[in-house]
Amino acid sequence: MISALPKRPQYVTRFYGNVDYALDVIANQQITFVHASALNDPFDPYFFLETDFGEDGAHLLNYIRENHPRDEALFKPLIMAASLQQSLKEIREKLLSWRKSTFVFSTSAECEGMHPRDNLYMWGHYGNGHRGVAIEFDTECMATSVLEYHKTINQFALEPQEVMGKIIV
Repeated sequence: MISALPKRPQYVTRFYGNVDYALDVIANQQITFVHASALNDPFDPYFFLETDFGEDGAHLLNYIRENHPRDEALFKPLIMAASLQQSLKEIREKLLSWRKSTFVFSTSAECEGMHPRDNLYMWGHYGNGHRGVAIEFDTECMATSVLEYHKTINQFALEPQEVMGKIIV
């Protein structure tokens, strides 16, 4: 069985290299989402599929056997020759769909005991050479606001899990 999705963090941090942008967020209590096609950072989610296995199902199955033996029965039907090609096609189509329809508010969450505010690289790169601002956001409040806004604008509700996604780079 594949393990459950990780729990959403309670807070996420957004770095602002331009202090005026950060002040605008605070003054107006609004954030801006960017369409995925407008992203320009190597750490932003581009939604492309790249594997260490190419399209070789046997190589992938060996990796699963060695590293995740309990999951072999779940994956084996998906990665046999014909199934693998179909699975890869479906994954690529889903990623393309996300890329066409996703708006992003790029943030960082605490991981393995390290808070983004303590990351000098983040401050240097995203915080304008350590001169920027970092704002911490409550993810529950953000998710609720996004769900309400979407329902008001589009006349239908999103599922809560559709609002936030964990992306590891």
